[in-house]
Amino acid sequence: MHHCNTLKKYLYIVIQYNFTYFCTTQWKQWERTLKLCRMQFVNNG
Repeated sequence: MHHCNTLKKYLYIVIQYNFTYFCTTQWKQWERTLKLCRMQFVNNG
């Protein structure tokens, strides 16, 4: 029982970490895309 609980806690931490990592990388990609769009817009305007 105790072992199972520890495993659950560990899994939860791993999932949280991966989720945070994924969100961060996604956000960086978004920022890059937005910057490119802004540059294009400025150049065209």
